[in-house]
Amino acid sequence: FWTVQLAESAESARTVAAIVVRRPTPETVNDAFTTAIGRLLYLGVVDADGHVLFARSERDRLTPPDDVLRADHLEGTLRNERELWVVRPTRGGERVVLAWSLDRSIEAWFRMRRIFTFATVVAIGVASCLAFVLSRSVTRPLESITVSLDALTRQGQWNLRTRVAVRTRDEIGDLAVCVNRFISELARLVSNTREAAEHVV
Repeated sequence: FWTVQLAESAESARTVAAIVVRRPTPETVNDAFTTAIGRLLYLGVVDADGHVLFARSERDRLTPPDDVLRADHLEGTLRNERELWVVRPTRGGERVVLAWSLDRSIEAWFRMRRIFTFATVVAIGVASCLAFVLSRSVTRPLESITVSLDALTRQGQWNLRTRVAVRTRDEIGDLAVCVNRFISELARLVSNTREAAEHVV
């Protein structure tokens, strides 16, 4: 996202510089500076020797660095993490020097980071709640089966009348049906064994 913001700022700065290059006059500089107020930090025209012919600056003390004044052409050089410098030559041999503020781009980048962070936290919270609800829908029927089987074998005595409650129609419900079938079959076997033992005696 920061790369996109930086590219958009560089494109805007180059556009303003191109407008001033067509007619490098004090009026054009003032008009461009007024139009882009809050975004332009410095806009000026310098001669071939690097002397400022006329300029306008948001902060009176902001001046172009020496390497920028000497440059013939810059497409957008980042300085101080908050300034983007552009230099464009004119037909008359002068150069338009422009400093574009990155403050709004930085604010947009931080705002987007906050939004993404908030969205991530919300997504993690929603996912956690869903995971809890889904896990409870699986563990609750299993707990019911566990309690029923515990009642079946409690205190070493087998209570073969115990049945597991079938509450769902999924794999866990199928398991409860199978356990009930197993208990029924076990009860039948025990009953048959008792009857056979009584007949033997």
